[in-house]
Parts: sequence; structure tokens; C-alpha cells
Amino acid sequence: MPPRDFLPRLRALATEHGILLVADEIQSGMGRTGKLYAIEHWNVQADIVVLAKGIASGLPLGAIIGGGGVMSWPPGSHGSTFGGNPVSCAAALATLDLIEGGLIENAALRGAEVRRGLENLRSRHAAKLSGFASVWKS
Repeated sequence: MPPRDFLPRLRALATEHGILLVADEIQSGMGRTGKLYAIEHWNVQADIVVLAKGIASGLPLGAIIGGGGVMSWPPGSHGSTFGGNPVSCAAALATLDLIEGGLIENAALRGAEVRRGLENLRSRHAAKLSGFASVWKS
């Protein structure tokens, strides 16, 4: 995970220089981290969010989400290999129902549980791990 201030600083830098901030949520989005989008953990809003995989529970579907300023394309100017497949779209609707039905909250609880377990392991084995610190920093 990036340091707490990384994404807010990146957002500020992108805004300052007129650069779009794109959040690639293909593997981290759709509630997997306890928020709908992982970037929400830093209270940062991207200009564009890209989604796939989890949006339709693994069926081929992708999405690009953005505000009107960046998503104002004329009809027919954008196409997608995975766009509009009716079976995948039905799967996406079912996936959204599940996510809104409590899966995000469950992911947050399970994530906190795993984090506590990992922190417990780290503290119990700190002496054994201390020799690896210099290797990881290289």
C-alpha cells in the first residue's frame, strides 16, 4: 500500500498541472478492499476509474467511469471488445446487487481480521524478520 499521503499528493500534483488522474480499479475495485473503489481509502477522487473482472464476477466486461468533462464522446466514437454483452451485463447487475447487499462490509471486516492476524505474526516474529529489513530496502 502506498504511504497515506501519496495519493492525496498525487491528486494535488495532477490538478496543479492539468493532468487527469486515472484509478485502475480492475483488480482492487468492486468492494474487494472494503470500499467500492480502493482509492476511496485515501479520500481521493479520480478523474477516470477503470473497472473490469469484478464488475461482472469474472465474466468479460469492462467499464470506464468519469465526469462529463472527460466522457463527452459523440455516439459511436468509442467501442470495446467486452462492451454490451447481454450475459455479462446481467452478471454485472447481479454482482452490484450482491455488493450492495453487504459484501463491501464483509470485505472490510475480513480485511481488518487478516490485518490484525498479520500484525500479530509480525510482532511475534520481529526478531527473525529484522535481518530482512536491509534486503527489502535495497
